[in-house]
Amino acid sequence: MFRNKKRGIALILASMLICTALSGCAEQGTGNEQTESVLQITPEQYDASYWASLSKNSGNVLLSATEIAQLNTQTATSVESVVDLVTYPSELSSAVLNSYLSTYELPEGNLYGADGSIIYEAPVVTYDEEGNEIPPEETSSYLEDIRTNMNLSTIAATNRVSYALTLQNTSLRRFPSSDRVFASAENQNEDLFLESPLVIGEPVVVLHTSADQTWYYVQLRNCRGWVYWSDLVFLEKSAWVSYIESTEFVVVTDPTITLTPSTPSDSRLTLYIGTVLPIYTDAPEEINGQSTEGCYVVRVPAKDRFGNLEYSPLLIPMGSGVSYGFLPYTYENVLEEAFKLAGEKLRTRGLSYGWDADRFFATLYKLFGIYLPSTIEEQKTMVCVDTNLQEMSAKERNSYFSKLSPGTQLYSDSSAFLYLGSVDGVHYILHPATSFFVGETRYTANSILITRMDIIQESGLSYYDAVTMGRVFGVSK
Repeated sequence: MFRNKKRGIALILASMLICTALSGCAEQGTGNEQTESVLQITPEQYDASYWASLSKNSGNVLLSATEIAQLNTQTATSVESVVDLVTYPSELSSAVLNSYLSTYELPEGNLYGADGSIIYEAPVVTYDEEGNEIPPEETSSYLEDIRTNMNLSTIAATNRVSYALTLQNTSLRRFPSSDRVFASAENQNEDLFLESPLVIGEPVVVLHTSADQTWYYVQLRNCRGWVYWSDLVFLEKSAWVSYIESTEFVVVTDPTITLTPSTPSDSRLTLYIGTVLPIYTDAPEEINGQSTEGCYVVRVPAKDRFGNLEYSPLLIPMGSGVSYGFLPYTYENVLEEAFKLAGEKLRTRGLSYGWDADRFFATLYKLFGIYLPSTIEEQKTMVCVDTNLQEMSAKERNSYFSKLSPGTQLYSDSSAFLYLGSVDGVHYILHPATSFFVGETRYTANSILITRMDIIQESGLSYYDAVTMGRVFGVSK
């Protein structure tokens, strides 16, 4: 009863937070009351069970563990950015490695640090009377130093890879630099050097080392980037594969959980949603004076005093927002997990462990063991059980949505949505929303929230008309 009461309060607060955020960012509009009236979303609609109850089949398992494994293999085969880590090549040619390292070009123009100060001033091009370019008297070497640190000149004809695990929550960088870099001193929503957040215990293939030996260029399941040297621990491939293929593990299903350390000298550890950690199958009955009863004892990667891999036991209470193994892939579970992130702020590429549409959906489906590409654009290229809405007539489109199960994945040309259902003839979606129009009023949301599908986007199309594809993740027959 107490848990249900807490949940009800949390849902009401989440709804109030979203309404407040929308009204506060509105270019036109006068406050919460108007925003609630315009959006017509009630607190009870921020409960996943509200939408799951619209379908009798929301609890049915959509894919078995075997079918999900087949889907992951199919994705790794058909989508260039996704790989099967276990079967990843043991060496790369210079052409392949160079192509990976040149994926991102260093930004142009002035660059600013996290404190708003300029860290790189782009040279101003001037010309003499005859139109010849005059080289600037003094230029910053900031970008050239980063380019040099990428160590491209040492790439051999063939390059052996290594294997590692992440030791802590960190970030994957586009370039070998920990600098937070922005295109504007005022707008710090997009770190130009950030690729994505990286959670503890993530397996990576190490492809290359920076010139100063402090950065490693790594391959994850669905992207590549640079990781600081002290955030990784190396191990032999056989042990690394054994870690990846552990059948006894937990996955974090709450946005975050913070754990009390086993010893007072250690810091509290925060685990983020989607973190996967293997379980000790032979855990002792007691660890540091605490009974292991009612807890999962997980293996957290660590280094011994010689820098070699060792596993540190960590106790996670069984009721603390983790699942034993991946969650069953059902519409009900998709909705339940998605709504845990409702009200979260959007940040480009997950700045400071925030959310954007790419990471939101990739993390959501990881909870079921489904590994998606890292971007919406690449996710759409997967071969799944898809329905093409682009050629549908208005009547056919209406018939499609009238039969659609809550929890179905939808895509437009540039975005993705989670279909929630139809109430009184109005269709609803949950999605990472940036801005949209209601009548003549433009709202800046930058939040994961519910909207009606008849709301107009910046493009001028309603969400309903913008949807081009509906998807159920599964192996294409």
